[in-house]
Amino acid sequence: MFISELSAEPEKFEEMMEMATERGSAERVEFPLRHKNGDIVYCDVYLITLKNTKGQRVGTVGVCKDITKWKRLQDELIRIDRKEMDLQSLVHRKDCQIQVSIQDNGIGITEDNKDKIFNIFFSTKPLWKGTGLGLSICQDIVKKLGGRINFKSEYGRGTIFTVTIPES
Repeated sequence: MFISELSAEPEKFEEMMEMATERGSAERVEFPLRHKNGDIVYCDVYLITLKNTKGQRVGTVGVCKDITKWKRLQDELIRIDRKEMDLQSLVHRKDCQIQVSIQDNGIGITEDNKDKIFNIFFSTKPLWKGTGLGLSICQDIVKKLGGRINFKSEYGRGTIFTVTIPES
């Protein structure tokens, strides 16, 4: 969950979520979050419990009271652990094929997500930051060209994507 990673007290985050959902279908909570300058800031969120037609709880949605404040805050919170991104690329021909490799030093891809990254609408980003279409569309285009996309990733170290397409 995205917001739990920004929590000032990650160990208490799940406890706060459970308490709020037990209290009712809509509960106001102030989440303490870590700001990039070291301060703790609070986000006023309404947690809404989602239920199916049988009345069973199927999830929880958080809605920020002040979306403008949240957007501004989000931009500052995301930068807490962000480091300078280093991208490297390599292009070469091999056996009538062209290979393009792109390597980064980002956080990498978790083992849980490796089987999902090419699925349409799959994203590790929050809803307002991505659609989950990028890699799925790239894979479709490369397949139509008769090629393939492979990747190697080590969580915490980065990822290498290699696109291979026929030369002709």
